[in-house]
This record gives sequence, structure tokens and C-alpha cells, in this order.
Amino acid sequence: MNVMEFLDERAVTVDVTARQSKEEVIRELVGLLVRAGSIKERDVHKLVQILLKRESLGSTGIGQGVAIPHGKSDCVTKLIGAFGVSRAGVDFDALDGEPVTLFFLLVAPEDSAGPSPEGARPHIPPPQGQALPGQPAGRQGREDAGADHP
Repeated sequence: MNVMEFLDERAVTVDVTARQSKEEVIRELVGLLVRAGSIKERDVHKLVQILLKRESLGSTGIGQGVAIPHGKSDCVTKLIGAFGVSRAGVDFDALDGEPVTLFFLLVAPEDSAGPSPEGARPHIPPPQGQALPGQPAGRQGREDAGADHP
């Protein structure tokens, strides 16, 4: 799946202004979905609550400055996403305890297969020379990123 199939460029910011909490960041990213026309303003509160409920089960801050908040909602009919960069970083209870600077929010339809949109998560290669948690040490950087993923 190509990222641009579900990520509208209007739902992208390189200047996340939220600084204090997960909820602030999630609200800002959901606001980007409204700006992109991916969801309606009336669904903001409901979607934020769904995403926060998912966060209460365990942080989607996967480490190395990355968080992938996600959930399912009947306010969408297809997979949608928002992306944000925080220059300052936000405490998102990440697995490694470090602040999160890259946020990739995913929302799937309520009736989509599987427990969450994780299966639809795009392959995002780590920065040059770094491996993601759980990735074999020999697989690093963009050179190897496409080896297992077409």
C-alpha cells in the first residue's frame, strides 16, 4: 500500500505545536484530518476519545522518537492518516522513554479486518544507519529497506 493512498498532504505538518501531552498531540493530528476533509468536525471529539482509549491500553510510542497512534471508527469509510513533526518532542510514554518527534496517526473503518489498522501500517525505513526495535542488526538504512518489502 502506498502511503499517499491514505495520507492527504493537507493532513501533514512539520510544526506540531502541542507540547504537553498525548491528548494535545492527538487533538492536533485529528484537526489535520478535518482540514484535509477526511473527517467531519462533528466527529473530532468521538475520534479523539477512541484514540485515547487505545493509548490507555499501551502507548503507541514505539521508540526512537516515533509514535503511531491508531484506532478504528465508524466516522471513516477507508483508511486515513495524518503525519506531524514536533521539533521540541513530546512525552508520549514511548517504550524507550524518549520524547517523540514523529507522529503517524492512522484511523481505519470500524468494520475493517483485524483488531487495528496496524496491518496496514506502511513500511517506513529508519534513518540512515539505524535499525528499528526488533529489526535484525544487519538490516540498516535505506539500502536494505526494500529487501523484504516490495
